[in-house]
Amino acid sequence: MITEQEARAWFDAYGVAWTTQDPDKIVRLFTKDATYRERRFHPGVSGIESIRDYWDLIVYELQRDVGFETVSVAVSGDDAYVNWRAHFTWRPINGVMELDAVSRAHFSGESLGGIRLVTRFEEWIDHREA
Repeated sequence: MITEQEARAWFDAYGVAWTTQDPDKIVRLFTKDATYRERRFHPGVSGIESIRDYWDLIVYELQRDVGFETVSVAVSGDDAYVNWRAHFTWRPINGVMELDAVSRAHFSGESLGGIRLVTRFEEWIDHREA
């Protein structure tokens, strides 16, 4: 079972990976066969290399000046449910994008550097362009 403290530590590391726009940091948070789905009705990506490719394109290439905060965390078994907010300059519109989201992270029994690894990650995101 995941604890709230472990889930917060994972999301803190997720936020650092995002704000530093470092795909190497993000992939260290997932198992090799992890799945990552940003949009509920779109196919997600599977496997660590696909997650890295996604972050290379969406985060590194298209976002600038990223801010991230964890709002609240709830845990149940090996799942963590986290409300978070982010903002960044979205290069395709050359304007600010604000996100308010909930993520569900399913944690595996594996860990790296004291951080439990996630094997399934899903997000429900609302956004606005400012």
